[in-house]
Amino acid sequence: MKACLSNKLSLACHAADVQCYQLGSFACVHTLKLKRLINLYQLSMFKKILIANRGEIAVRIIRTCRELGIKTVAVYSDVDRLALHTRLADEAYYLGPPPVRESYLNAEKIIAIAKENGAEAIHPGYGFLSENAGFAFMVEVSRLFFIGQPGAAMRAMGDKTAARQVITKAGVPTVPGSEVG
Repeated sequence: MKACLSNKLSLACHAADVQCYQLGSFACVHTLKLKRLINLYQLSMFKKILIANRGEIAVRIIRTCRELGIKTVAVYSDVDRLALHTRLADEAYYLGPPPVRESYLNAEKIIAIAKENGAEAIHPGYGFLSENAGFAFMVEVSRLFFIGQPGAAMRAMGDKTAARQVITKAGVPTVPGSEVG
């Protein structure tokens, strides 16, 4: 159910992006509001979310979740032990030492913490694992929900040729001379 609904919401968000691009700035404001409402609805499907990030982005996600009545799980490295996001979250768990490859980029540990503590979804925030298709697939395989672009979309958009084919098929104008084939 969640995966099916997620696909429909992702398509609606994509449609809002395309419409925003095609209609210009005035219409863009309205389509972005629609996209925000869709994202808020998507978040409200969960009782507990792990935020796989730190700092201001984690704080913003935690505050939004609190407004929606969703419990939050923060993760932290040694240097973030007393950071604001760890104090605002309902729960906070140690992730690893300061080098990000041993903490915030440790996908296996993030997923394990989410599962051990009853999180239904993982929000990657920005940076770190947010654009890592492999992480998105790992989350889905672990029977958790990845709040972000599906791994397949990340893979398609990461390949310039495939990305052009996808956006051309969606009717998005491209720069002349960038045709594929």
